[in-house]
Amino acid sequence: MRWRRLARSGPILAMIVVAAACQRGSSTPRPVQYRATSFRTGSPVSLADLKGRPVLLTSWATWCSECRKELPALERYREAHRRQDLTVVAVNVDGGGGGRLATDMVASFGLTMDLWTDSEDTFASTFAALGVPTTVLVDRRGGIVHVWQGGIDLNDPTELGLIRRTVGDG
Repeated sequence: MRWRRLARSGPILAMIVVAAACQRGSSTPRPVQYRATSFRTGSPVSLADLKGRPVLLTSWATWCSECRKELPALERYREAHRRQDLTVVAVNVDGGGGGRLATDMVASFGLTMDLWTDSEDTFASTFAALGVPTTVLVDRRGGIVHVWQGGIDLNDPTELGLIRRTVGDG
């Protein structure tokens, strides 16, 4: 009865509560399943392909003004921490991969990080993203460590510490 009432109160809330209940008693986060397409090659990609490596995954769109700050900051972070065992992935969530605007944006920022496109529009539902950008830190086992709604402050010692601890967990 309680579950039916919860489901009527909102499907997203119900998913969060059910997911939390499934995690109870677990000492490590369960691996999350997420699939997308490589922005550059059009090949299928997934978080499972990156298992064994920590991942910083961020969503972006061509119309997002905050993304225009976030993407170059993530690229600089990735370059400065190249020796760190961290994969940085930017996922375009524009419908149809953003087309020419997205390609131009990638070129203008000189992005060399992994770029994916979410043609199935599943980023928001998979990571409970409330907007763009949303950045997700994934551990080596594929479990979600933290989700930042909005841009991540890569100058914040707390946020950097969380990333360092996740990278250093293996």
